[in-house]
Amino acid sequence: MDDRDDGVIQEWLLLPSSDISEEEELGNEENEEDLVFDIIFNRGLEEQLEADGINLEEIRVAVSEGDNEFGDVEEQEAEDIQSASEIVTALPEEEDVSMADPDYMRPGPSTGRPIHRRGRGRRQENAPRVRRAVQRDRSPVSIWNKEKFISPNVQWEGTIPNPPTEAASKTPLDFFSMFINEEIIHLITEQTNLYAQQKGKDLSVTNIEIQQYIGILLHSGVVNVPQYRMYWAAETRYPAIAEVLPRNRFDDILNHFHLVDNTTRIPGDSLFKVRPLINTIAEACRTIPPEQNQSIDEHMIPFKGTSHMKQYVKKKPKKWGYKVFMRCGASGLMHDFSIYIGSEKTCGDYGLGFSGDIVVELCLDLPNDKGFKIFTDNWFTSIKLFNYLKEKGVWGTGSSSSRSNQSLPTVGRERSKTARKGVT
Repeated sequence: MDDRDDGVIQEWLLLPSSDISEEEELGNEENEEDLVFDIIFNRGLEEQLEADGINLEEIRVAVSEGDNEFGDVEEQEAEDIQSASEIVTALPEEEDVSMADPDYMRPGPSTGRPIHRRGRGRRQENAPRVRRAVQRDRSPVSIWNKEKFISPNVQWEGTIPNPPTEAASKTPLDFFSMFINEEIIHLITEQTNLYAQQKGKDLSVTNIEIQQYIGILLHSGVVNVPQYRMYWAAETRYPAIAEVLPRNRFDDILNHFHLVDNTTRIPGDSLFKVRPLINTIAEACRTIPPEQNQSIDEHMIPFKGTSHMKQYVKKKPKKWGYKVFMRCGASGLMHDFSIYIGSEKTCGDYGLGFSGDIVVELCLDLPNDKGFKIFTDNWFTSIKLFNYLKEKGVWGTGSSSSRSNQSLPTVGRERSKTARKGVT
């Protein structure tokens, strides 16, 4: 292309708004080059360009590669606008065409289709039309080197004892008593009587009655009725419950059931009234010998009542309820858990963000340097977390997403469609 061709390109890329009517203003920077050529073809300049010996394909290539040729306003926008004003001139004298001519702006015979305008604003009169600066992400990016992977020593040094010989002879009540033991039953009895005295009532409940009360609650969860008093009603009497406790006695325990003294309330703990029961169950879970492969995830306890602790998790089967973070083994046994009461109160601060801190909190009771393996999903996974666990001798494996771990190298979109599962 000669210098004259280059001048035509510059004139069309930097058209003054005074030569273009408001209703036909260009506004989509992403399709800027295509719109310029639509104007050329639709306004009858095709014949003029061919007569001048201008190759349209060369012009298209030049425009598509014209960031350096026609200026970049990313850093010096003011200078570019000034230089653009100097470049913008009237059309060449040999092209006897007026931009103000209405016929000039009509669809040309070569395409016959209208020009679509998708402008987002109005330029001021006589302001040159220039490329806008593109906002680029200049945050630091981790540099990854491709090296040969050397598998570390992940030999598990822990042990799982054999099942006790008397396990076959144990009843379901024996296993239940491992978590709800005599200590917590005695605590409930003591605190329930204390609360009744504070209310001016002599309840004198016993440990046996508290056990019977808890048994009725569990049984009623299996055999449901619209109203709990129907278990004792003559028409709907259910002997398995009605013959354990009288209805009035059940109501008295229900109205005064307590685990803690209200006068010793801990500010900021939403689970204060049930904290002793939660701690007792959690301690019992930690006594179970841990397995080598364990997973950490969140679980929902279904609940749709009124509570400020109630959460909504869209992708869970049970979307409404209390959120619980759990560490479970491959066998399905739970080894530790933590109920969500707020990002600042659920666990300690280890400098890894809430998702990483909760993993560290649940792994505190795992022995270090024994080769335990923790598996997480992309909400927990981070490089900082796995480095922290590695220093403790605990191995971590997890899925990852581009949003949560933007510095991780990933395969291209096309390859990810055909790559096997697990490839990153």
